Amino acid sequence: MKLRKAERKKVHVKIGITAPSGHGKTFSSLRIARGLASSWEKVCLIDTEGSGDKYAGHKALGPFQVINLFESDDEYHFSPARWIEAMKLAADAGMEVVILDSASHEWQWCLEQKERINKSIHDWKQITPHHNKFIRAILQCPMHTIVCTRRKVEYALNESGGRKTVEKVGMKSEMREGFEYELDVNIGLNRNHMATIEKDRAGIFHGRPEFVPSEAIGRELLAWSRAEELKPEAERQSVSNDSPVSVADPRIKAWIEKRLQQLEIDEGLWPAIMKTLDGCPRGELRARVDEAAAAAQNALNVDFGGEAG
Repeated sequence: MKLRKAERKKVHVKIGITAPSGHGKTFSSLRIARGLASSWEKVCLIDTEGSGDKYAGHKALGPFQVINLFESDDEYHFSPARWIEAMKLAADAGMEVVILDSASHEWQWCLEQKERINKSIHDWKQITPHHNKFIRAILQCPMHTIVCTRRKVEYALNESGGRKTVEKVGMKSEMREGFEYELDVNIGLNRNHMATIEKDRAGIFHGRPEFVPSEAIGRELLAWSRAEELKPEAERQSVSNDSPVSVADPRIKAWIEKRLQQLEIDEGLWPAIMKTLDGCPRGELRARVDEAAAAAQNALNVDFGGEAG
């Protein structure tokens, strides 16, 4: 044991993507994974539902790799041990990014085994060690890891004046409580496949409005994982962050165009977006660009290519 100065080191980033079924977890995770990997061939999807093969040949995707856990017909196909075996297979094959889609099946397997062993909600001693091994395998995985989990609507029974009513109280991930605390970044998706950041240990998404998951997001996370500088040049100027920017400034314009290109915004929309940014505070430039880009994508009703995972 020793005391030392904290320092940033290269890491393998751990990302969570959570949403109800059909909200775009599979497609979004693949797009982000490509930004983290050097090529599509270095992306591996560990699949529990067959979503991976449905996206094979998609015009926006490349030839990624798949490990199908559901193809086994034994009762252990979604067990923690099987997931760990699949992650090791991907690592041994030289993959750079692994996607667990959906890890909720691992937790469901644990719940089913718990029910078979003992119905007491307090007796988890035979199941918890297996689940903990699964979590450790994710955290120690020598690849960038994207963990997809399902969400479901949570209800509560309220009683007032002798009358009982059922009310929606929010969304709950189908994973053991507290799992998101282990992650570097946790992303939630809405029904329009737009993403919001729910946890950001990386500190690179602060103040960002909802956005379209893309390879650009993966590249930002890759830069953070390598301990690289993330702030754009326009934000590193010595002038005050309250100073208004001018889109006529070649440096400001160049940075905005680069950012819009990263976000894959059609060039035909750039002039209109530029007008909304003229005069905004320098310190808010990044957030304003992303907000304008998200609005443009919403207006165009971006097509995610059919049914989303």
